[in-house]
Amino acid sequence: MDGNIKLLLAFLQDATERPEAAALDIGRLSGDYAALGEALSAFVSAGHEAMRALAGSHELMLRIAGSIPQGLFVLADGGTVLFRNEAVLAEMSADPHFMEKLLRIVTQNADALHSGATLEFSHTGGGLRRELSMSSYRLLWSGVPATVYFMRDITAERRLLRELQQRADRDELTRLHNRYAGMKTLSEWLERGRLFSLVFADLNRLKYVNDVFGHAAGDSYIMAAARVLETFSPETVACRIGGDEFMLLVPDCGEQDALARMAELAGLLLEASRSGEKPYDYSISYGVVEVSPGNALTSGQLLRAADERMYEHKKASRQAV
Repeated sequence: MDGNIKLLLAFLQDATERPEAAALDIGRLSGDYAALGEALSAFVSAGHEAMRALAGSHELMLRIAGSIPQGLFVLADGGTVLFRNEAVLAEMSADPHFMEKLLRIVTQNADALHSGATLEFSHTGGGLRRELSMSSYRLLWSGVPATVYFMRDITAERRLLRELQQRADRDELTRLHNRYAGMKTLSEWLERGRLFSLVFADLNRLKYVNDVFGHAAGDSYIMAAARVLETFSPETVACRIGGDEFMLLVPDCGEQDALARMAELAGLLLEASRSGEKPYDYSISYGVVEVSPGNALTSGQLLRAADERMYEHKKASRQAV
């Protein structure tokens, strides 16, 4: 629950039960809540008896709870709905089953919510899918033991978090997975004992292209290779792990099948450069290591083994020219 709401609710409860000891630290409130807190404190100072009467009728608490933009509802310990604010009522207007869903979520996660955990869930209403968080706070509501549930729309926050995660896991130029994400996936597959092929690919003569034709041309070369390599298969995890180095993790694929597919992709990349009338060829060297469930090599050892096979392929290609 929002810290401002917690402070105000706690102050109201103290003002009702122990008015002489009730105190509100205005400095801990932010924005409009600070002004509201000052008004409440002034009201309490003006007369404890009036405050008891107003808080006893719950008019002030209802006014606060009803005006906040976040969803808020109150349940008695027996499950009776004691209050729903305007935000919840608006959701119910758009989706008549919204309250039923909330009650189901509360029932299924009662222990976690009552222990202070914040629950996250998704909701689709009005054709829009949103992500919400829910937290709870115990209190007496008009003298009845109850729990207030506070909801917040975290769709924008989670979208931003996913974007930041993608930026952290993706190569900025090619948008393929970066080295960190690729090595993480490789380690996970090894732990799970998956059958897959690890392909290590290297662009031939990228330094020459950068030095003679400029880095923009080199970037185009890298991008062209990335676009071709990511078509290996829909399930393949394609990564750029260095300036001119790529790693492909191909699930449920043996070494010979992987080599055959890489030969096809190398041909497609070469055609791309020649159809564009480049004064140089786009070409790649590659090595493949098949990884079986009984594999005993580490991720680093497997990558080095594929790298060595890539250099054997590069050397053989040069000799053939």
